[in-house]
Formats: sequence, C-alpha cells, structure tokens
Amino acid sequence: MYEPHKAVKRVIKPANWWMILKTDEGIIDYYKYWLKTKYDIRFEKTIWGSHISVNRGFTPPKKELWGKYEGEEIEFSYSNRIYLVNQIFFCIDAYSARLEEIRLEMGLMKQPNHGFHITVGRINKQYSEERSTIEGWLKCSKKY
Repeated sequence: MYEPHKAVKRVIKPANWWMILKTDEGIIDYYKYWLKTKYDIRFEKTIWGSHISVNRGFTPPKKELWGKYEGEEIEFSYSNRIYLVNQIFFCIDAYSARLEEIRLEMGLMKQPNHGFHITVGRINKQYSEERSTIEGWLKCSKKY
C-alpha cells in the first residue's frame, strides 16, 4: 500500500513516500495476547494495523516507479522472537526477498534502516510510565 496515511485521519510527517505491506491482523493479535496475559501490558491502537514498513518517508531515487507494485501479493516470513525497541514498541523481525527487490529497483537500500519488522504494538503511555511490568524486557530484548 502506497501512502497509507491518506487512509487515516492522523498526520504522519513526512507524509509522502510511505509504503507498507499489510499483514494478517492475527499476527499482532497473537503476540499482544501473550504480552497482556503474561505481563499485563496494554497497547495503544495502531493506525495501520499489522504491517511491514517498506519505505518510511524517504524519497526514492527512481520516483517514476512509485506505485508500480500496488496490490501485488508479496510473500514474507517472520520470526517468533519478540523484542522491545526504545522501551515503547514490541516488534518481530520480518523477511522478504521480494520487498528487497522492490526497494533495490526503486534505488533504495536493500532494507530499511532497522530492517523489515512487524510492530506488534506501542505500549500504552500509562504503562510506559510504570516500567515495573516490562523491566525484564529491557534487560533481555533490547535490539536497537
């Protein structure tokens, strides 16, 4: 999906040159369920649901290719290892040779800065202030 911000009311900056691959909501629902069950962690509502960010606002050198693959079904796989980023986001790594090909064709690096991943969720702000429920994650899952 190109320019996913146009489908929601929230403003994303920069607003242009975003591309995501929508993924099954069951993926993030599964991990959110276990995080809530085991650690009583609650999440904020996500604006795009389950997805892989393919391009996050960077102008591709080959702009004329933008939108070329709209609607294409793309295979991907993902890890079952969940990790915490910036003490706020839980993520799982994702892999897709096809997404790498598309990025390279547009003149971008093979992968985004932090690789392909699916954001399971952003911790509710109230919980981000109450760090005691996620202390263990900070020690063993910090990836970036």
